[in-house]
Amino acid sequence: MGATLLAGVRMLLVDDDERVRDALHDYFTECGAIVVRAASARAGLHAFLQAPPDVLVSDLRMPREDGLWLIAAIRALPPERGGLVPAIAVTGDVSAAADAIAAGFQAVHGKPARLSDLAMLVARLARPE
Repeated sequence: MGATLLAGVRMLLVDDDERVRDALHDYFTECGAIVVRAASARAGLHAFLQAPPDVLVSDLRMPREDGLWLIAAIRALPPERGGLVPAIAVTGDVSAAADAIAAGFQAVHGKPARLSDLAMLVARLARPE
């Protein structure tokens, strides 16, 4: 995957699993993205409020507040504060896809993630034609 696919795309990556978070961070950085990582939905919301990204990629299943909580908090924001940011849910629970879309995610990607497919999805949402 070339370093230009996601060149300059600002991403917020939220996942409670450190290994997943680090692997996705490294891959997206190699694709040219500027990636901010958060280990929980609450930390993700804090990072989002500091600097809304171009795209949110969040795990759904996390302890305490989960990805559904996070997207609800973000969708409650006005558009000028990032409330309409494109968002991708990443989950190993395919039965949760409908809930994720209903909650405000534009797309759901399975776990384990196919990195190149996920990067293409991020690029498509970050740069709509």
